[in-house]
Amino acid sequence: MTIYKWFAEFKRGRVNFSDEFRDCRPFTAANNKNIDAVRRITETACLTYHEIGASLVIGINQIQSILHKHLGMKKLCSRSIPHHLTEVHNTDCVT
Repeated sequence: MTIYKWFAEFKRGRVNFSDEFRDCRPFTAANNKNIDAVRRITETACLTYHEIGASLVIGINQIQSILHKHLGMKKLCSRSIPHHLTEVHNTDCVT
């Protein structure tokens, strides 16, 4: 917080510097429970980040972190490409 925000807080009657309780998601979702859950989900089905995140109620960035850093997975294909490309298509894809 900036000094202006702190000043406004104390003017409203706040008397301590400690953080107040916030009802939100935990700071880190990459705990053993979630890592094991993502591992079990990915072993049984091919799901998107959004589908995994919706079932575990954690963010997309945390899903990506768990899959890539903790489970050592990587994305192999991000989009479908036609098998028969012309030379023009090939140069467009490269540039």
